[in-house]
Amino acid sequence: MTNHPFTPFQFGASGCLKSNPNPPDDTVAVQRAINASIAAQRPLYLYGYFGIHDKVTIDGDLQVFCAGGLVACSRVPQTCLLEITNGGLEITGNLSMIGNYNGNYECAVWIHSTAQNKPVQYFRINTATFYAFKMGYRIGDVAIPSAIVSDFIISGGSFYGCPINMQVEGAETYVHWIAPIANADQFYAGGRNAWPGIKIRNFIVIGAEVRVTGGQIDLYGNPGDDCCNVELQPLTATLFREGTAHGRFYAVNCLMEADWPLAVTTNPSNLVIDALGFFGLLSFDNCSGYRNTNAPFIVTDPSFAGEIIYSNMRMFSPTSRTAKNIDCSPTTHIHSDGKGFGKRFLDDFAGIDGGIVHHPKQMIVEVTSVAGEQFNTLGTIFPVKFQNKTVGDIFDRYSSAYDQARGIFTAPYALKDVELWATILTTGVVGTIILVVDGVQYEYGSFDHDGQISIRLSSMAGGGALGVQLRPDTHTGNAHVSPFSSRLAISASV
Repeated sequence: MTNHPFTPFQFGASGCLKSNPNPPDDTVAVQRAINASIAAQRPLYLYGYFGIHDKVTIDGDLQVFCAGGLVACSRVPQTCLLEITNGGLEITGNLSMIGNYNGNYECAVWIHSTAQNKPVQYFRINTATFYAFKMGYRIGDVAIPSAIVSDFIISGGSFYGCPINMQVEGAETYVHWIAPIANADQFYAGGRNAWPGIKIRNFIVIGAEVRVTGGQIDLYGNPGDDCCNVELQPLTATLFREGTAHGRFYAVNCLMEADWPLAVTTNPSNLVIDALGFFGLLSFDNCSGYRNTNAPFIVTDPSFAGEIIYSNMRMFSPTSRTAKNIDCSPTTHIHSDGKGFGKRFLDDFAGIDGGIVHHPKQMIVEVTSVAGEQFNTLGTIFPVKFQNKTVGDIFDRYSSAYDQARGIFTAPYALKDVELWATILTTGVVGTIILVVDGVQYEYGSFDHDGQISIRLSSMAGGGALGVQLRPDTHTGNAHVSPFSSRLAISASV
């Protein structure tokens, strides 16, 4: 029993040069070679280039060894050049998909289930190159949103002249792409602006989950083009509350560059915010890159109810910016470590408009009283006006939130898990420490020569105010000469 691979040449293929825009039609020969390989459970050798005047389909388990590819030549509209509808596919080697700006193909490769009980079980591909297609990969199908199209691992690969690199659809569709060279543009060869008005995206994620680890994600367009690296959408089907139906996108250790927003969320069908706890997610961790734009960095639609994670980032812009870094809906939760928007970007928190911001709990304000502060009259309340502010890093971000003249800290936006720690040291005076919350005074502790209070608030609304006041009640010395020193520290998870 032999296990030698089949080749299209055994079924009458002529082959062609990949640069030939009008090659002979090898569609039937390539399809027969695929079908024979699946039926005999033998590998397929795809060495050389083959003109496809229609499309070819893989509908079963297949292993392909490749050093060549397919050249798109259809003169009538096609959904794709290569369709994968069942079983599992493993491609080893370098697969080239040559589109030649043939507008009859909606994408180069479409991987999807044609029935609920007919899953595409796995997909492994190493180093596929796409030339001049409207779209590179389309994975999944919103028409069958809960069909399983999972366990996809794509390694490497690159794009030239493809406005959309990958579109992923479906509540049970999961893709992991390792080290891509994802370039979204229409500029390859002589086909500049081959599809006027088409939006330019590296990734469109519609109710699916996509993870990208390493590699380069960049995008090129013209002024006025509709561009961003990532677009996240919920499913529009009735099953949109299942699985990943609101969409999830993760990027880790990537180089991400463009002159447009990094990510946007859209809601084409105006679906209502999900009350059952299913939310969209955009996560960017340990990525670096370049943004020469005054547009917001991340933009959500008004209905977005989900999470944005932005941490360990290193971004650069050569020009000053005035736009917000993140422009989001009030129901967006933003998790950030307080750094990473880079040179000439607005600092992390001041550059966020809307949403609820969270970061790891840390000290955001530390102030101490100046030498010579003293009590003058018993029973009189003294606002503690801390004049010496600790500066640098996170303290600078909150510096303007502390009013030295009034001794009041005003939250610039919603703060979570706020902790205030105040200490007082004096001589010969017994008194009361008063906490001021939004203008209301609370007797919160006492001091006898020294004292301290520590309080925790579950939350502070934006514009909420905190302050500390002292009231000397009795003294053992001269009340007019009773110096004191104090310190105030505020920590929060934002």
